[in-house]
Amino acid sequence: MHDLFIAFLQKHQLLSPSDKSLIAQYFEYASISEGERLFEGGKVCNELFFIAAGVVRICSNNDKGIEVTHYFYRENQLCTLFESFERSTIGLSNIEACCDTEILKISKAKLLELYEKIPALKATIDQVIKVVLLEKIRIKNSYLGQEGLDKYKIFVEQQPEVVSRISVKVMASFLGLTRQSLSRIRRQVFSSKYNASS
Repeated sequence: MHDLFIAFLQKHQLLSPSDKSLIAQYFEYASISEGERLFEGGKVCNELFFIAAGVVRICSNNDKGIEVTHYFYRENQLCTLFESFERSTIGLSNIEACCDTEILKISKAKLLELYEKIPALKATIDQVIKVVLLEKIRIKNSYLGQEGLDKYKIFVEQQPEVVSRISVKVMASFLGLTRQSLSRIRRQVFSSKYNASS
């Protein structure tokens, strides 16, 4: 798993053999089961995660007590509650595995230590996080003003690698739909595809 992360970093920065060895020492491997939380809201999020395999989601309950999924992270992405991690503020959302997931993780304190040993790594991590945040904004904006059917079509088009690995309940909580509404929409889409191919 460390090789995957190092290959990911090397798309942005050349790493020496000693750099690679240090990174492997500092990032800890963990296997997370579906439904298990990497972070529970209500405290400061002090860990940064690299998703090596699987899908995780950022989720919370709204003021009506309804669970809402805000965003998904998949393979080859860095994940944390970025504002909480950077500013040491209380994180209100949870980070939860949508399927069996493998990660590498590092605490903020350890990451700062690693930056001292590999100074160029900070600029690389910051750039990767910036790209993730920009993608997050782009995806969120693409749903503005859309109805249920169009939201589902956008989701399938933009994140097909996520669709097949999450439950209908989780998908509905992301799209802002009830499970019943989403099931009806999916039947409608599948029926249209079947009729088109007949």
